[in-house]
This record gives sequence, C-alpha cells and structure tokens, in this order.
Amino acid sequence: MKNIAKKIEELFAPYTAGKNMDWHRFISIGEVKFYSKGEIIKRANATEKSIYLILSGSASIHLWDKNNYKCIDLVYEFDFLVDYLSFTTQRPTPIETVLIEDSELFKISRDAFQKMIEESPYGKSIAIMVSNQAFIAKQEQQINLLTKNALERLVELKAQIPNLLERTPKKNIASYLGITPQSLSRILKKVN
Repeated sequence: MKNIAKKIEELFAPYTAGKNMDWHRFISIGEVKFYSKGEIIKRANATEKSIYLILSGSASIHLWDKNNYKCIDLVYEFDFLVDYLSFTTQRPTPIETVLIEDSELFKISRDAFQKMIEESPYGKSIAIMVSNQAFIAKQEQQINLLTKNALERLVELKAQIPNLLERTPKKNIASYLGITPQSLSRILKKVN
C-alpha cells in the first residue's frame, strides 16, 4: 500500500503544491482488487457505485448507442476509471466501463468517498482534485477532437501509451479516434 500512496501522491502533485496530504489515510478507505480482461466494471444504464484507480492494466469507456458501442475513452495505469456523471449524480447513464487487460484496481465505494468528503479535513480537497482531473482530461480530449485529425491524435496517443497497439484492441482505438478499423489500418501504415 505504501507504493500506492506514493503513486497517488504523484498523480495529484500538480494540484497539491504546498499542501501536506495524508495519502495513506486516503488509501485506507479503499481496497485493491484484481479483475480479468473483458470484465464489465459498470454496465450501461446502471448507476456507478465506486470510483477506481487503475494500478495496472487498462480499460475502455463505451457509450452504447443503438446496439453499437462508441469508445469515448481509453484508460491506463494511474488514471481513474469511473462514469463520473453517474458517480456524481447517482443516476444511470448509457456508459459502460470494460477492462481490456487483466487489471489491478484500487476501488473506493461512493459511500466511503462521500464519508471522506464530509468527515475529513482533506476530503473536500481530494474530491476537488478528482473532479478537476476528470474535467481537465475531458476538456483536453475535446480540444484534440476538434483541432487534430485522426493521424495526429494517434501519434499523440502512441507517445502517451507505451505499447498502445499491443495492449489495446484496434477496434477500440479506431472507435476512440472516430474512424473505421479500415481507416485505422491505412493510418497505421503511415505511422509504422
């Protein structure tokens, strides 16, 4: 758990300048769990009951639309895996989270998270940091979608995620980029 606390501290470092946070106390409200590739963490049209931090492995976040999925996010080590809209509002959404590799996740239930916010002097700060991180990631993703083409976004994604093509199904990458698998194959010939 000491390693987890250090990694969480590094994850939140941009938001905690000058603050002395008790990350060991934060991790005491959660648990480490192992899941298998293909496991659905949150089903479409269900309500998110926990927030997860990926310690190892990866996942995709899908939006189900007319019996077809659209990959709206790819999540890797030390990113949060959560349907944040559902987690915050406690309403069901059409978002589904699925593991694309065997994964080790740090899981905090919504009840424990809420209790931390209400009872701990650092709880509100952590909640704001989680919210800020989710918002910043989504805003950056939207900017990239509107200002870069699929090739540029793929090159950037490959630079951010080691072994992206070996770890992530090409159908997920194509969907995330908003292109067909055939278009992805053509782009990969240019990149490789």
